Amino acid sequence: MALQDEDRFPPSNGRAVGWFGVVAVTVGIVVVIANGYQSQDLVAVPVLLLFGYLVWVAVLQTQASVRDGHLELNNSFHTTRVPLASITEAEVRMALIVRLAEGDRLTFAAISRSRREIAKNAPKDPLTNYPDLVEARLTHRATEARELGQQPGPVERVPSQLRIGILAALVALVAVGALIA
Repeated sequence: MALQDEDRFPPSNGRAVGWFGVVAVTVGIVVVIANGYQSQDLVAVPVLLLFGYLVWVAVLQTQASVRDGHLELNNSFHTTRVPLASITEAEVRMALIVRLAEGDRLTFAAISRSRREIAKNAPKDPLTNYPDLVEARLTHRATEARELGQQPGPVERVPSQLRIGILAALVALVAVGALIA
């Protein structure tokens, strides 16, 4: 039996707020441009672009996935790769908590439960509850990896150079706009 190719776990919250933020920024930029040129526009448009980019990166682009025998946690500005065989437990509380064989733990805020869900302390039901499904799938995939002989390995953290570069460019654009305006 071989490992499945891929599992994707999109964020459990914030998608609507993220899209609302992107739409609000877009409307703001259209209003600023439609209002005719003013010197403040050199600051207003880059600030709105920066805000929209941060919302997009922090809320809409974060996700967890299982690929090539690794759990990948795509955060805003870096990706963490963990060999599945290194995972001893996955639990979703206020954030996804992944416990590793070495005793370390990783947290991932994009997949979470509300305080109300935690307080209910209801029995686990992966068929109707998304956080329970994530826990069950990750635990199953980690067990499957160990049964197939995958060895635990080191955790890799890789910065997202493109996202960091875009952020730096937008900050520089805001600074230049502020100096010129």
